[in-house]
Formats: sequence, C-alpha cells, structure tokens
Amino acid sequence: MPWIDVHYSRKLSQDETRTLKSEFASILKSVFDKNEGGLNVTFSDVYAFYRGGEPTDAAIVLDVRYIGHFTLEQKREVTKRMAETASRLLHVDPQKAVVLFSEIESENWGRGAGDFS
Repeated sequence: MPWIDVHYSRKLSQDETRTLKSEFASILKSVFDKNEGGLNVTFSDVYAFYRGGEPTDAAIVLDVRYIGHFTLEQKREVTKRMAETASRLLHVDPQKAVVLFSEIESENWGRGAGDFS
C-alpha cells in the first residue's frame, strides 16, 4: 500500500499527473515489488515553493510512504529513478528533486474497515 504525495512547484495538468503516476508506479514495482493496484498518489497544489531560501518554479518533493522496510540501496535506486523521471518529464534539475521515505509498521496503517494487515 504505498502512498506518494507529490509537491511540485507549479500546478500539473491531468496528463502530467497520469504520466507521473504511471512512471512512479513502474519504479516502485521494479525496485520494491509494490503493485500499482495498492498505490495511492496525491498531487498537492503548491502556493509557493522555496528551495535554498529562493523561490523556484522547477523543484519537486516526493513523499513516499509504505508498509515495511527496504534497503538503503533500494531507496537510492528509487530516488535516482524518480529524480530522472522528474527531470525528463518536468525539466527539474535532479539536484532539486527530493524523495522522502517513511517506513510504516502495518499496525500503524489502517484502512477503511479497520484492517491493519
């Protein structure tokens, strides 16, 4: 049940959000073996985005949350590939792409019917 919250420095079109969702799902499947069927992706509107104290129109933060634990090597691979995707699709300098990982125990991830498995 991964969840990615995308914070980009400008509003994205529906086509851009669909493309990013598909690309990120492919990355998580190939590196973490997490299926798209359980993937949640949100795109947060950003009123203002500052990087290094300066306003920017080309930066991205990807907050990736999931149940379980992955190796540092796997997280590096996901970070690299997501930064490359943001660079290719949104023209973001890979150094201005931040990926945050939150590893959550299953007992801290409840779903609608009270399912914590």
